[in-house]
Amino acid sequence: MKNTIRTIYIISDKQDEEFIRNHEKLIISRGYKIINPFSMKNDYEKRFGEVSEPEWRTKLLTQLLKSDGIIFLPGWEHNHYAKLEKEIADFCEKPTVKVFTSTGG
Repeated sequence: MKNTIRTIYIISDKQDEEFIRNHEKLIISRGYKIINPFSMKNDYEKRFGEVSEPEWRTKLLTQLLKSDGIIFLPGWEHNHYAKLEKEIADFCEKPTVKVFTSTGG
């Protein structure tokens, strides 16, 4: 299955950049490309200026739909928007990628 999944969309509650980056490095080390909503917003706003929350959510959902799979970082279930992302991913039958050990999240 890894052969067909190249790009993974991260679903998380955390907005701690170090937390996200550490997980991102591990996922990349397993051979995947990442769609990281938190870094995407920072990069987008640096290039194009501030974006409204509804506009940003539309951009994120577009990226979620483009991904080959999803990954849930610890704590995702505490975020209401992450729950919506999960429902959309489930509806689109996006596979969930597991790259962590049982103790690693």
